[in-house]
Amino acid sequence: KPADQTVWEAVSDVPDEELWRVHEHRRHRLVMWTRQNVCRQLEARGTSPMQACAVSDGLDPNAFTIGFARRFATYKRAALFLRDRDRVLKLLNDADRPVQFVIAGKAHPADGGGKDLIRQIVHFSRQADVAHKIVFIENYDINVARHLVQGCDLWLNTPRRGMEASGTSGMKAAINGVLNCSVPDGWWDEAYETDLGWTIGQGESYSNPDEQDNIESQALYDILEDQAIPLFYDRDSHGIPRGWVARMKRCITTLAPRFNTNRMLQEYTQQFYVPAHGLAKKLGQDHFSEAATIVKQRERLREAWDQVRIEEVDADTSRPLGVRDKLVVVADVHLGVLKPDEVRPQVYAGKLNNDGNIVDGQPIDMVHEQDLGEGLHRFRGEVNPVTSGRHGFALRVVPGGALYDGVPIPGLIRWEQLDQVEPAEQPPAAKSA
Repeated sequence: KPADQTVWEAVSDVPDEELWRVHEHRRHRLVMWTRQNVCRQLEARGTSPMQACAVSDGLDPNAFTIGFARRFATYKRAALFLRDRDRVLKLLNDADRPVQFVIAGKAHPADGGGKDLIRQIVHFSRQADVAHKIVFIENYDINVARHLVQGCDLWLNTPRRGMEASGTSGMKAAINGVLNCSVPDGWWDEAYETDLGWTIGQGESYSNPDEQDNIESQALYDILEDQAIPLFYDRDSHGIPRGWVARMKRCITTLAPRFNTNRMLQEYTQQFYVPAHGLAKKLGQDHFSEAATIVKQRERLREAWDQVRIEEVDADTSRPLGVRDKLVVVADVHLGVLKPDEVRPQVYAGKLNNDGNIVDGQPIDMVHEQDLGEGLHRFRGEVNPVTSGRHGFALRVVPGGALYDGVPIPGLIRWEQLDQVEPAEQPPAAKSA
């Protein structure tokens, strides 16, 4: 019963000692396997077997092990953790709380930037003061990934926010009880909770990429130094890191049932396949008469869409707006020959990022209020922010009626200028009579 998510709750009943023993065994296995690979890599480059083994022995099967394995595209910023040399060396050379990195991945043959990231990591790992506590595994494939997602303690993911499609390696690590430390992008933006792992930053974006890399690399070091590493090495009298194991259990029970192929297929089926099948049957009735009607409606919209424009917008944005207060937005929209029920004017509202762009905006349908004549119509909508901070809205017009059901039609959308409101931290006090 893969859809029964309650079965994962039994993970909480596994004794801490047993879960930790299994995890340590898998870390030991990862380190032994990595040593063999490093030896072979070095020997293939002419290093003597004795020297090669001496280098690979720098890995400690009991040390806090951070894994990073993925395609080496430049936006994934694989070398972000090396940005501050002094702080990296401080982590790697801590005798009381040792840390090591196991890195793997491939760059596209034509991606010079990706190959340069690998060069930076390999070059850094060969420096004497690192003592071979950073290793790079060549020939990345599913077998390499399998060892890493099972044996690491922490899974690192540092893409430039907004460019990560998913990040399935982090999901596989989580199912194995490996905690994630990631930029809030891809799956981690949906999955992150404070007791499941760590997030690097809060999703801020900066106009200067170099400044963003500096800020987020420092945030990563802070997480490792102040939170992750101390929690890992906080052991009880039996040598068990109870706080870390609690997070491992929480990680498995929360993320494993949500981020898996079964959920993916179930959602595709419920949200896309079944509705598409039902719509196909509906459109196919009566010799596809309804399909022909929709085609004619779409042709009519395309012919008249140049006439659609938002003439005027009225909203009181001159004052702070209390949380859960409503902001009334009135818009005069010129539709030309189109009728109000053929379009759907919307207020597109949401929080603003540092660049003044709407983040995770939601469309709010406006209602038709008045026919002003000569193709001009008045619509009214309400924005009700439920959180404090900088919010903004923009107006748009999309096709309406049965033709439009939340699915964009290329070319049939009309936008108006962005505006901003700033809800107060608390609703303003009511005026006295």
